[in-house]
Amino acid sequence: MNADPLPRGLPLHFERIRGFIDLDMMEDAWRELDAVPLNARDHLSYRWLRITACLGLDKHFEATKMTANICSEYPEHEENWLFLANLLVKVGFLDLAIETLEGAQEQNDSPDIRYELAANLCASGKIEEARDKLEALLAVHPLHRGKAEDDPRFEPIADLFLDDDE
Repeated sequence: MNADPLPRGLPLHFERIRGFIDLDMMEDAWRELDAVPLNARDHLSYRWLRITACLGLDKHFEATKMTANICSEYPEHEENWLFLANLLVKVGFLDLAIETLEGAQEQNDSPDIRYELAANLCASGKIEEARDKLEALLAVHPLHRGKAEDDPRFEPIADLFLDDDE
């Protein structure tokens, strides 16, 4: 992974690519990405721009593969794992998203990873496992309760959110 500064002129080139992406001109963004010199394509900024363009062009599998590579290089960054899991769900691989989040939890046991794991377990029909994981999360991070109450993936365990009075 190239963490060095970008060669002269590339930051401006990347801004142009971001502009095309912001304007939803993905084909133009793609052409600009292809024009980036090979020696700069390993730079993290380039790789995220390419992932974004892939998503805009419905190239979900390519985006998923590139994100997985970033996760393996930067396992400590939870946002990469969450992004990958969401991509996997989007392309129909819910079980693989769950496996990804379980692996991510070994690297970084963050509340957000635990939350997404519980939500995806529930969405996949693994209700009791989802309930156990969500209860454990809420015991330590009660502020996630409101988010979970509004998340349709937790509908099968909505009784968890009922007050004792109800």
